[in-house]
Amino acid sequence: MRWMGWSLLLSLASGEALAQACVVHSQAERLDVKVCQQNRNIPEKLFADGFCQPNLAGQNVEVQ
Repeated sequence: MRWMGWSLLLSLASGEALAQACVVHSQAERLDVKVCQQNRNIPEKLFADGFCQPNLAGQNVEVQ
């Protein structure tokens, strides 16, 4: 029982939760894809500037 308490405490203190996500909707002539990207472990700025801003040639991309 004591071990469970310590492991819970360590898991809460071990890292920072990054509650960040975006939905990428990509459309081309015969393609319609909607993907939800969730940030679990990369820096916030990299996620927002890279993963949620895809550059897909020949496709219309909308990000929410």
